[in-house]
Amino acid sequence: MKVTKIILKNYLNYRKDLVIDLTYPSTHPLKAGKPLDKVCLIGQSGTGKSTILNLIKFFSYEDQINPDCLDQNLLFEENVGIHFLVENTYKFSKWSKGVPEDKISSQKDIELIYKGENGLSDLECKAYLIEHFFKVKGVSLLSFPFDTIRNFNNDLAENYQSVLKKPEDDAKAASERKSESEKRTDYLEKKIWDFSIDKVQFVWNILIDEIKAYEPDYIRKVNEFLAKSKANPSKAQDYIEELVSWEKEHENPLKQIVQKCIDSILCKFNLKVNTEIDFEKEDHLKLGRIQRINDLVEVPTAFLSTGTLQILATSIPLSVLTFRDATILFDEPERSLYPDTQIGLIKEYTTLVPNAQFFFATHSPIVASAFEPCERIIFDFDEDGKVITEKGVSPEGDDPNDILYKDFGMDNILEEKGLEAYKRFIELKSLMLNETNLTRKQELMSEYLSLNIHYRFDSQHETNS
Repeated sequence: MKVTKIILKNYLNYRKDLVIDLTYPSTHPLKAGKPLDKVCLIGQSGTGKSTILNLIKFFSYEDQINPDCLDQNLLFEENVGIHFLVENTYKFSKWSKGVPEDKISSQKDIELIYKGENGLSDLECKAYLIEHFFKVKGVSLLSFPFDTIRNFNNDLAENYQSVLKKPEDDAKAASERKSESEKRTDYLEKKIWDFSIDKVQFVWNILIDEIKAYEPDYIRKVNEFLAKSKANPSKAQDYIEELVSWEKEHENPLKQIVQKCIDSILCKFNLKVNTEIDFEKEDHLKLGRIQRINDLVEVPTAFLSTGTLQILATSIPLSVLTFRDATILFDEPERSLYPDTQIGLIKEYTTLVPNAQFFFATHSPIVASAFEPCERIIFDFDEDGKVITEKGVSPEGDDPNDILYKDFGMDNILEEKGLEAYKRFIELKSLMLNETNLTRKQELMSEYLSLNIHYRFDSQHETNS
């Protein structure tokens, strides 16, 4: 299910009757009129980027979403509407219905108005969508809020505390573990993952189960080839090659997800995932064991950087879960990541789930450079303080500094001292042209070159002073 349009008639601080088009323009060479594959939300803090993500989340699957993701008392009768496209065929929209006066304090009884197109009545539209939601296998919506790392750290802290439990807590802990184990089937069937309330550990448990299922087959196969080699030593090399071929076709699930994405990003930190798991050791079953590439020394979880944890918290769900026509929401994917890690990050994520529609809210020009101009939605304030939007200008892959000027609307990206130096740099150009005294001209030239060596002004775009 893809979002094609958002209409805000009178909602919060957005300009009245604001329409956000989320389709490729008619001039697009390949995707004219189709829903945007990926969307980059740019804007000053307070322009409502995160609010848009929460509206998409709630309007997509309101019955399945944590009702606290937004204040539904602000949803008046048809003041917010979101248009969708299902399976590239069925068009429909959902509109706010308003909160009944006797339920002002309750947010769980809110309903949305369904409006079907393509010959579907409103009731048929709702019935079809409900049936489609439960019929189609795979995750339909995945949400990484801005505080994903905080929730992830809390999860890790809980695991650490479990190691320090007192002996008298063993019975209770065993009961809780059994309860979690019984939920594994539910995890596999989950269609909505919202990591403001869900735990990445749940996804890791799914992977651990897959590895446990794989392990007996692997051991059996290895023993089979060992027996054949002993029985016929002359063909031992052939059997080894057969085993290697079998391993390639039946790869360890952990190695598969690590190679998909995680290691390709962690390598920039000189780290990789240790894929060797001993099921007899409890610490091997925790959320990933990370080691340094150069010496293979394992890094304790408590010493992992927030950037490393960010990659684990986001890459594991994208690599492990199965998706079908999904919507994936990221609030500030660049958090805690060094600029070189931000380069290529969007491609890594979108490649993992190629048929999903991604929404990224960001403050990073590096992240924004990974999008086509029509995929960037820029939020800004008008003269009345109302939020308006426009599309991007800079081409995909442009210099992030260009994007800061053209799309982020930065008139100047220099601090005060740098701006003073730049003004002097421009002034020196004029002074040198008009100076007739050779000695003085050489002095000006020396100062000009010194500033240029320090600031490289001649390789940068001129700023508005």
